[in-house]
Amino acid sequence: MAAEASSEDAQTRALNLEKQVSILNEHIDDLENRGRYKNIRILGLREEVEGTDAVAFLQTWIPEFLHLQAKNGGIKIERAHRTLASKSGAKDRLRRLIVRFHNYGDKQKVLDASRMLSRDGDLRYDDNKVSFYQDFPASVIWRCKEFDAVKQRLGEMGARYAMLYPAKLWVSIGNTSKVFETVGAVSQYLDKNAASSNT
Repeated sequence: MAAEASSEDAQTRALNLEKQVSILNEHIDDLENRGRYKNIRILGLREEVEGTDAVAFLQTWIPEFLHLQAKNGGIKIERAHRTLASKSGAKDRLRRLIVRFHNYGDKQKVLDASRMLSRDGDLRYDDNKVSFYQDFPASVIWRCKEFDAVKQRLGEMGARYAMLYPAKLWVSIGNTSKVFETVGAVSQYLDKNAASSNT
């Protein structure tokens, strides 16, 4: 009896600890997200196009590229740097630029402008497709990566799509728009859509 009671106590303590770890992880994720609140990631800019001063380059390049009105022709940026992945070769993926704005309003204007312009087609600079994204922690990025295969499928279909925080996929096909929380739900929707269009 004593051994059974001790085992039950240990299981209860283990469950309580698991709950506490889960709560702490959520708290850490929230803090990390708040720390990235004014950050964006820019993908597609050729290596070293920013020269030796990424901040100075981006403060003028961003408003020019996105046709934004900015005081004195620039947007105030606190810091900017490439991600720590190894430098790209000609056939490799370009390292992302992480940009921290002085204020949240400018960051949001940049994301909104990039979305508006990309509706008319890919944004391109130096013959590379350029994309602007909210900067998310690694845990969210990995969850978003799970959608890569269905995003490729959507691209081949010519459908419009966008990732929503924290890891949801907005899909627009024809006059219908939907938001999906899982890859399985997107695949099911696309299969159903393909079946109905073939009949």
